Amino acid sequence: MISTQNRREQMRRATIQEKITGKSSANLVQVLSIVEALSDYARSMGAPLADEEVDPSVWRERVSEFQESVHPEQEQSVVASGDGRSFEWDMRYLRGAGMHDVIDFVESSQRNPVAQWLPEVIRSLKKARMSRAEFLNQASRQNVAPLVDTVVALHAGNDGTLQTSPAADSEVDEISDVQVLLRYAAKNHLPGDVPMIVVALRRADMERHVPGFIQSVAEVQTAQSIFVTIEALHSASLYVDSSDLLTAVGVKRELGRVLEVVDFLKSAGAVEEADGILEEIGALGEIRVLAFCRTIESSRPDRDEILYRIAQGMDWGDPEGLLAYFRQMGEDGMAKIAGDAIETLERLKKDAQS
Repeated sequence: MISTQNRREQMRRATIQEKITGKSSANLVQVLSIVEALSDYARSMGAPLADEEVDPSVWRERVSEFQESVHPEQEQSVVASGDGRSFEWDMRYLRGAGMHDVIDFVESSQRNPVAQWLPEVIRSLKKARMSRAEFLNQASRQNVAPLVDTVVALHAGNDGTLQTSPAADSEVDEISDVQVLLRYAAKNHLPGDVPMIVVALRRADMERHVPGFIQSVAEVQTAQSIFVTIEALHSASLYVDSSDLLTAVGVKRELGRVLEVVDFLKSAGAVEEADGILEEIGALGEIRVLAFCRTIESSRPDRDEILYRIAQGMDWGDPEGLLAYFRQMGEDGMAKIAGDAIETLERLKKDAQS
């Protein structure tokens, strides 16, 4: 039944027998095919198996645990990446959609660089209006050189767009496959890789994708990783990129996660960089400032110091307007700073007149 049905993994009868009897180990693709076939057979006989016994996620975990116990030092894989690293390319969605030709294409391309075959897979998924996130996530885990080769290949091809969820980025409706790939790379790569990725992108004439990559680093990395990334950028004399990263932390990072970066930088002695992030928030205007102020606990002993630093980046062309706004919104700390600014201006005017 397994060998004759139209499944993603066409196995010879002898191979099936070897897997079932344990003469040779089965990879995840083969296990899922066997499980599905047995489930279909049991259902056809009027004795369906329990849901947990045919759940792909359960068998994925079982296979992973078994392989780790047998070969704990080896990374589990189904398809190689072409750069010496191996990844498990999840084919469940392709199988569910009946895209057996794409599955065959991926598996037959396993020894080739990802950049040579991924664009074709992405085009097929795009045409079918299927998610490409799983493939892009795995592709982002490649070493720097093949990762950038994949960026170039996707950019040169029919680089489509992926609809984002509101939680991912409420300001952007669509982002390209390259942007998604690099966003995953920002999450999956070590901080020390960031300078290498930036430089490799530029050397490949992919400068246009550097700002988005830097922004993604600011959005997804932990506070400690951002500090290490800044140090790595400095070590590579990429000072402008380091500055852009700090700006992106203040401008693009989720507001509730900005202070963790500021606090870590200060604890690491990078006070100037921490202050720069706060000033960037101030430069975004009173609405953004108010939203950020509401993420600062009122019990913080340094709250006033933080607000003062934010104020350094604000436009004080209309201090009366700012005072009225913050009073109306109940932000007493910023209202006090605005009031002090007004008093200072009035005192300076009187001093000038005298």
